[in-house]
Amino acid sequence: METSRSILVIGRPGQLRDSLLVLLKAVPRIGRVEQADDVSSALTMSREIRPALVLVDHDRLGDEASNRVRAAWPQARYVALVDSEQACHDAESAGADAALVKGVRADRLLATIEDLLLDW
Repeated sequence: METSRSILVIGRPGQLRDSLLVLLKAVPRIGRVEQADDVSSALTMSREIRPALVLVDHDRLGDEASNRVRAAWPQARYVALVDSEQACHDAESAGADAALVKGVRADRLLATIEDLLLDW
């Protein structure tokens, strides 16, 4: 039997984050989905839920903030949502396990998450 995983979504309140929460909560293998508005709440939440995966609006947080979150819970897989293909490359070079351009199809996002969670 597969165990359920926790996911932390970091980004400002709004349509993108709300849509991600609804999508992720519908996936049976994902047991808990939490949200954080900023780095401070993300650091607190990551210690509390010990996420298997962190999904972050990388363009809104910036590299330094994203690195702080990743350092706080390095066991988690890290997916960056970015605004451009160049930003995808930059995020992956900075250590993201995956980077996707915002507006990515839901099936591709879920496939990426599933692939990353297989090893966790």
